[in-house]
Amino acid sequence: MSPAEGPRFVAPAAGAGLLASGASLFDTRGRMARWTRGLAGAVPFDWTAWRAESGRTGLLTDDRAGLRRALSDAGLRPDRPVLIAGEGPSGFGEEGRLAWTLHLLGHPRVRVVDGGADALRKAAGQAPSPALPGPTLDWLPEPPARVDLAGLLARDPATAVWDCRSDAEFHGATPYLEVRGGHVPGARHLHWKALFADGGTLLPPDPLQRRLADAGIPLDRPVICLCTGGVRSGLAWLVLQQLQHPDARNYDGGMWEYSARADLPLDS
Repeated sequence: MSPAEGPRFVAPAAGAGLLASGASLFDTRGRMARWTRGLAGAVPFDWTAWRAESGRTGLLTDDRAGLRRALSDAGLRPDRPVLIAGEGPSGFGEEGRLAWTLHLLGHPRVRVVDGGADALRKAAGQAPSPALPGPTLDWLPEPPARVDLAGLLARDPATAVWDCRSDAEFHGATPYLEVRGGHVPGARHLHWKALFADGGTLLPPDPLQRRLADAGIPLDRPVICLCTGGVRSGLAWLVLQQLQHPDARNYDGGMWEYSARADLPLDS
């Protein structure tokens, strides 16, 4: 796989094949789901453990070396594929956050199970444990998949902002305790769950592209994805990767950071 491809969704059967070939498996679901419907050998993932600080922030820690050490300790290697299984639209987009994080760190081979962990269990039974760690290889250079607040504010007029929160949040609700409600002026809105079919799998390419186009989200110009703290927008970013978008970035500071700046405008 070319490093420039970025993470992708794969069918459960293809995911089972990756595991059989020695891929590392990460489970982004909560403790109860992992306990009752577990995947043998999967490494649990809690996105909050990799924040820059505790509290209301989605900002990824700047300790990239520490992140890579933690991932290596968990059995992850850049010469081995990574498979991520989560809850799909029944969750909060955590698998997108992990896929984005691994891509940002320079891991070249990341795949997400379309349909989630339960679909993977049906395809593979109890998934085999990842292969034992081998020699640590160098990670690739970090690709441009992230934008900070300064970059968001200085964006080119041709760059679209995709707010993937719920309709209520877009129009001012603050269920996750942002300082202020509303949305970034000019942002396009499409709820991230609208990207999935009723069965929990990603929409096929044609209807997916139409849904994005109807929301004013371009596939040929830069797009910045945002939500509250970079988790749901990580999933939105992942979908753009699936469609081979040329320039999609995740603003992990999200509305927690943006709304805390009283000098920055918000529409509702």
